[in-house]
Amino acid sequence: MITKKKKVFWIAIERLNHMISTYNEASLNPKIEIPERLKEKSVSKEEALVEIIRSRLEALGPVTVDQISETLGVSSSEVDQALLKLEGEGFVFRGNFTPGFDELEWCERRLLARVNKYTLTKLRREIEPVSASDFMRFLFSWQGVSSDEKPEGVEALRGVLDQLEGFEAPAASWERDIFSSRIKNYDHTWMDTLCLSGSAVWGRFRTGNTNGGKKSSPIKTTPITIVKRTNLDIWKNIGKTPENNLEDLSHSVKKSFLILFPQKKHRFLKKLFRDQNASGQKRKLPWLNL
Repeated sequence: MITKKKKVFWIAIERLNHMISTYNEASLNPKIEIPERLKEKSVSKEEALVEIIRSRLEALGPVTVDQISETLGVSSSEVDQALLKLEGEGFVFRGNFTPGFDELEWCERRLLARVNKYTLTKLRREIEPVSASDFMRFLFSWQGVSSDEKPEGVEALRGVLDQLEGFEAPAASWERDIFSSRIKNYDHTWMDTLCLSGSAVWGRFRTGNTNGGKKSSPIKTTPITIVKRTNLDIWKNIGKTPENNLEDLSHSVKKSFLILFPQKKHRFLKKLFRDQNASGQKRKLPWLNL
């Protein structure tokens, strides 16, 4: 223990030499002999203060010059000089690390990296997606499935369709399961009313590629979607199957495509290089930058 005026410092024996160099007039209690291995390592007051502040910063977070100065009982200018030397070694960084605190702070490099990592982890945890079961519970509550008091009538059905627009489900399940679980005393004529009035329309907008074959007729398990008629063109474009239309390509890309695929057959990139080397012809392929 070292005492200087009213300040008392409990120190490890390894730091005793540094503390004595920093506080020349301090008293040591109890009196102990400095080990020989430490006596040989005499340092100046400036070097000793650098090492003391180094060890302090390894255990502290962001801290100001005034806080270090008050804790160690040395002047702010001495602390500034020590911090500048540590900054030159890449040991500490200066900046504003505490939100809402404008005064310049100093923080040990590795400790600052840990603080930054913990902060990012906390922020990611706050925005991480909920589980599928929690999301389903929210949907059931939002759509009124779990509510004891359910709406009734054509307008209630219109509201349910607004929530489910774009959702795809087997044709037979719409009235049997979906509408009946969300609307009180559901009547199938309400759906007929909306369709005949032009408010709603149903269809299969997401179709698979039939490779030129005949499309299958709709059955009870065929997935269909019910949407607003005003949004019909949007859903048709979303569900449209992309086609290999060369007219949509630029002239250079179209030319390269016809060179590589004269018969519209699939070919792998390695085979393209092999065919080019075998023929001895080097074709310029702008879209592959070759």
